[in-house]
Amino acid sequence: MLGGETGSNTPIGKSLYEANATIDQPRFSPTGDKIAFIERIGQISQSSLSIVDLSGNRKILVEKWARIGGIAWMRSGSEILFSGYQSGSDQHLYCADMKGRVRLVLRTTSDLVPKDIDPQGKVLASRVSVSIGSFGLLHGDSQERDLSWFGMTHQFYLSEDGKTVVFYEERKPETAVYMRREGQPWPVRLGRGVCGWLSPDQKYALVCDPFEMVMRIVPTGPGGGHAAQGGHQRICGGRVVPGGKSRL
Repeated sequence: MLGGETGSNTPIGKSLYEANATIDQPRFSPTGDKIAFIERIGQISQSSLSIVDLSGNRKILVEKWARIGGIAWMRSGSEILFSGYQSGSDQHLYCADMKGRVRLVLRTTSDLVPKDIDPQGKVLASRVSVSIGSFGLLHGDSQERDLSWFGMTHQFYLSEDGKTVVFYEERKPETAVYMRREGQPWPVRLGRGVCGWLSPDQKYALVCDPFEMVMRIVPTGPGGGHAAQGGHQRICGGRVVPGGKSRL
């Protein structure tokens, strides 16, 4: 880690590549002259698959997919096996060659993450299953209950009166913000994005979309909203300033 950047170093002390991103799962090629790695950017990470040679020449093979989960070199060294999805599908297995051409290897009903490939071409992979839940008490509840929705529930915001919660659900094909009020049997979708916060009067919520780099003010009932662009900066969160007339 250097100056907020991550990088690859080989031999020790020689910097091959640095980026304002998370560098994950570096893998040497079978011939040892290239390193494949994943770059992850943003709160809801966009993932790219790149290679770099020992002279520091980097090439992007797969760019800005919604997720790349794992990588492994084919024994020939001419392709890289990886798992992922481009835009809201299940995580399947693909291969990318050194020119960036991608082919589908296997469609799966579960998230398989390749770890290694033996000399006979057999793939070692893990199956990933993650569930995130939230429990709590809303106004009038006598006991704690499950407030989750689809099994990947994040970042609850509880209103001051304790009657309303806003959260986002990370799921395929999209991540979206939801609101659940006291007495409602199920939550209401407010919009695509993350990090929802309520205005003091609970008539509006902030919904941040890091992919479109925009923060939206959306109504929690009938009515319209508006958006604030983030320019070239990725917006990953926001707050309603006390008083309800400004946002941070």
